[in-house]
Amino acid sequence: MLLKIWWSLIAKKNSNQEMDSNYLKKIFLFLSSYRDEDIILIHGTGNVGHGFVQKHWLSEGNKHLLRKNLDEYFQKIDAIFPGFTRIKIEDVLASNYDITSNKKIICWWDITNSAKILSSDDAFSHFLYHQKAESAYMLTDIDGVVDINRKIIDDIDKKSFEHIHFWKKEWDVTGGMKHKIQKLFNDMSNGNKKVRIINGRNTNNFKNIIEKDTGIGTKIYI
Repeated sequence: MLLKIWWSLIAKKNSNQEMDSNYLKKIFLFLSSYRDEDIILIHGTGNVGHGFVQKHWLSEGNKHLLRKNLDEYFQKIDAIFPGFTRIKIEDVLASNYDITSNKKIICWWDITNSAKILSSDDAFSHFLYHQKAESAYMLTDIDGVVDINRKIIDDIDKKSFEHIHFWKKEWDVTGGMKHKIQKLFNDMSNGNKKVRIINGRNTNNFKNIIEKDTGIGTKIYI
């Protein structure tokens, strides 16, 4: 199972909130019921990363301060997910990191030596391409991808994507909804994969999708 938790679930955007620890504890308990599953969990940095970059941007001069802040932030998240192991970005990039028979936790919104942002979207595409995940989910704070009329779009493929007028266009260091879906198509042009975008706070719906393949959300056919 490949999961990505979006920033909007970790903390309220444009606020001083570091993380919603209650939500993270809830999602840990939820995932614990699938103890026999191999789980790759990718999360962003919430306001610790995005807020810093929005305020100061990112440069050679301040990357070490952000790195320190992120390390402290990761430690707090790791404490909420006992039994999960954080995998270093360098290890994954250096080889096609094979994850089998183990639960893992990753953060990919990271910084290179040249002060470049590597987003959790990069991680999601990487593992979707290299790992044989039977299911892949993006957890956000809305019920799926919505159009300009705020209607949930049930299914999106590359052809229909070109004709969708997306509802919300937020400024995001790593791009909004349209950019994220476009990135999946670009990175996985011949992937033959399916990704669901769903509301990560509705765990009952999530359970139905996992166990019965039915529920509210958007299916992305890549």
